[in-house]
Amino acid sequence: MSDNRDTKFCLEKPELDSFDFISGLIRSRVSLMSPKLMRSTSVLLLAIARLPLVTQGIEISLLFKTSRFYGNYGWVDIDFFDTEIRLGRGEYFYSEDIGGDWHTTTDFEIIAGWEHADGSIDDWLELAPYLITNCEPVLDHDESDYEIINDYFNEEDS
Repeated sequence: MSDNRDTKFCLEKPELDSFDFISGLIRSRVSLMSPKLMRSTSVLLLAIARLPLVTQGIEISLLFKTSRFYGNYGWVDIDFFDTEIRLGRGEYFYSEDIGGDWHTTTDFEIIAGWEHADGSIDDWLELAPYLITNCEPVLDHDESDYEIINDYFNEEDS
């Protein structure tokens, strides 16, 4: 894999400030997490702290999910990859009469090299602060390359 450490996301100052705010919300929940979730979340927080630079090797999907209520639940999700960031939300609706159905929305997406993001972090932030601070954090997947990621942590220590 080539070294893309100088590759950047084209994020505006308000977007970077929003990611700082999101980082603070997530940090407030870390002490309640399992060790595995804590490890993945620390990598996500590292990637947010490095913005607008990409974090090579990261592939994490973290969501904050409401409790099931008669089979229904909702969530917000944060997907961070080498060169892509997505903020989304979703709901699962269930009725005994007709079964269940999903509805998902991507509120914000950016790929390194794009001139601007698609969507709005503000739309995501309408719901996310409540869910992040009050609902269960769930690691949807973490396929990060921890050998590469550890290099970033070592840079922080030097």
